[in-house]
Amino acid sequence: MLKKSYYIENPASLSLALDQLVIQQQPDRRETRPLDDAGHIIIDNPQVTITAPLLQACAQNQVAIIVCDQKHLPCGIWLPLSGHTMTGGRSRAQLESNKPLNKQLWQITIKSKIENQSRVLKKWSRPFATLDKLALSVRSADTTNTEATSASYYWRHWMGEKSGFRRDPDGEPPNHLLNFAYAILRSMTARYLIGSGLWPIYGMHHCNTYNILPLADDVMEPYRPFADQLILELLDTDPLLLEDFTIGKNERNKILTLPYLDVEMEGSRRPLQVAMQVTCASLAKCYEEKTPIHLIYPTLI
Repeated sequence: MLKKSYYIENPASLSLALDQLVIQQQPDRRETRPLDDAGHIIIDNPQVTITAPLLQACAQNQVAIIVCDQKHLPCGIWLPLSGHTMTGGRSRAQLESNKPLNKQLWQITIKSKIENQSRVLKKWSRPFATLDKLALSVRSADTTNTEATSASYYWRHWMGEKSGFRRDPDGEPPNHLLNFAYAILRSMTARYLIGSGLWPIYGMHHCNTYNILPLADDVMEPYRPFADQLILELLDTDPLLLEDFTIGKNERNKILTLPYLDVEMEGSRRPLQVAMQVTCASLAKCYEEKTPIHLIYPTLI
């Protein structure tokens, strides 16, 4: 079942009643939403309170809670600790995985990412053949750092070579839109990794001491181009977004459709969030059977 994102942008009290999310915004304004339909609850107002029973219910229903900062960008994620009956066995298999396996998984991941980046450029009539060649040259563990080479080429052409765009999380627009979209992807990835019995804190490649979700950052790499494509569509609709550091309601609503985008996987179309579930489940199988051959990523349409 497709999960919904509930966005809380006004002062409110969030609680639980009869397995429903209760949103009390004013004494005389009370709304309810089915909690089992929720995938994410995004809190974008400092005057929002949430009760412990609701937090407990979110954990039991595999609902991620995202908190935004003063710039309205996600800055924190609350996730359940367990989401699969095989969590113990799968997490042990993950922890006991050897380096060669993780190196091969990373090779598949980066190859898929570059292929999807190429499809983004092709879709917007930008030069893409270089990325196709780079995708074929990715080695185990990406020892030649093909990912960085492709990223340099990709971002130089993403908005057109004359645009001068540079990908920098703290940079000029539309970097803030990309940040928001990637944060949604990251929380979704972490949620489905836990749902597949894996621990997001142990990565196949990322291992920064200060990163609490390295496996989520690994797995989401081939999904980033889907977010990039979505932002290009926003910019095509409204070029003035390049002059604005804020994220308006229209832009936010567009980005929140990311989990429902159609992608191609194993010869059929499916929503991105379903594809993410398949990817995470396939990774768990790779760890259990100690082989990279099961890892599946989607293709950008």
